[in-house]
Amino acid sequence: MTVDLRPLSVDDTDTVAEIERLASQRFREAGYPNVADDEPFTADELTPYVAGGRGWVATDESGGVVGYVLVDVVDGGAHIEQVTVHPRHQGTGIGRMLVEWVAAWAAEREMTVLTLTTFTDVSWNRPLYEHLGFTVLDDTDIGPELRELRNAEAAHGLDPAVRVCMRRAVTPPNTASSGARNMSTAAASFFCDTKLAHRIERAEVDLIRAVNDAAGRRGAPSFLIPVAGGVASFADEGSPYNKVAGWGFDGVPGLDELDAIEGAFAARGAPTQVELAHLADPAIGELLTARGYRLESFENVLGRSLDRCDPWVSPSDIEVRLSPDDEFDDWLRVVADAAAHPDSEGLAWHEEFPRAIYEQAQRDAAHAGVRRYSAWRAGSLAGGAELRLVGDIAQFAGAATAPAHRRHGIQSAFLSRRLADAVAEGCDVAVIVVQPGSKSQQNAQRSGFHLLYTRAILVKPAASSPG
Repeated sequence: MTVDLRPLSVDDTDTVAEIERLASQRFREAGYPNVADDEPFTADELTPYVAGGRGWVATDESGGVVGYVLVDVVDGGAHIEQVTVHPRHQGTGIGRMLVEWVAAWAAEREMTVLTLTTFTDVSWNRPLYEHLGFTVLDDTDIGPELRELRNAEAAHGLDPAVRVCMRRAVTPPNTASSGARNMSTAAASFFCDTKLAHRIERAEVDLIRAVNDAAGRRGAPSFLIPVAGGVASFADEGSPYNKVAGWGFDGVPGLDELDAIEGAFAARGAPTQVELAHLADPAIGELLTARGYRLESFENVLGRSLDRCDPWVSPSDIEVRLSPDDEFDDWLRVVADAAAHPDSEGLAWHEEFPRAIYEQAQRDAAHAGVRRYSAWRAGSLAGGAELRLVGDIAQFAGAATAPAHRRHGIQSAFLSRRLADAVAEGCDVAVIVVQPGSKSQQNAQRSGFHLLYTRAILVKPAASSPG
């Protein structure tokens, strides 16, 4: 059975209540008839979870709800108030999926723990949560808000002697184990050989070629020179698409070829910037070093297989949608503003571009088959992202969130939506290029991406070209 997750709606009240009534009957057999007879959540009680984006339901292929989870914020952590699966679907991993989604939600908000309260002597309570990585809290470790919840349970008739408070650490996404993943990280460890790296680099060449062509059509002084399976591209003055890329998997360039390329860049007053994958032919690196290129920075190429990709889920207060052409100017303004306030985590990005150049590069990309996405939050355009499909490779281009809307799950929502679209289009590999050690890399790894290879950024100043 294929299971999707989506945000809880007040319209789910009756279905959720019926699932709770059916599932709670097991407690009658376990000797807790008061639990079996307890009334389920009402619409009024569910409304804060819906409004706060703290409730999700699991659905089957027909869209029917088969489970749900509700979360509170308690002592600064994510507290699982209720997680229930329909009796017909218990034991199929849906409960684990719901718990792991909460763990990912908590990690996105930089929370450090999950907590819950449960029965210690019921087989599908404490033992199950221990299997999912929870441990019982000593009384001295129980926070004040969690203690109040336990006291409220006792006042409601639950015997404290058979109840325990449990906690599980929220694993940082960049060190997450297979037991602490969100619903989009079901992809197994993904190995990259030179054959896959070559496919990815060919897709990069296709993108650069298309953008370069778009720049040329508007009259920019562009050039494009094929070299060793890659391309040397000059799109326009200062453009981020001015580089030599995609080579190293189809021979080593000759000295005459390099002279011509370096001369072409120098004629336009530009340095020769090379992106070289560490899986490329090492002879190219030796050749460039001998010609005076210097190492300037690195970028990481992350990827994941799309043969197992979980459904698109977005926080309830965020809408991710394709951005139409008539929205382009607003979309561009938001992403340009976000680019002006970049992620400060990780290694410094090797390139910074004036706003006018950045905006022109985005306009060229819009004519190169790059589809745009916008994120809306609280009635405002909060971010933009891009996706380009090249055969069976899905290239996840830049995703930017306006500073005022950061840390609300927008980046994860962008990743989830684009993954779902890539699968629907028949792609089998998704690729994203990130700044090493950045928040972008962290978000991507949380969504199942793995480090495939690193590109070295090598530069030869224009004054040194050619020869």
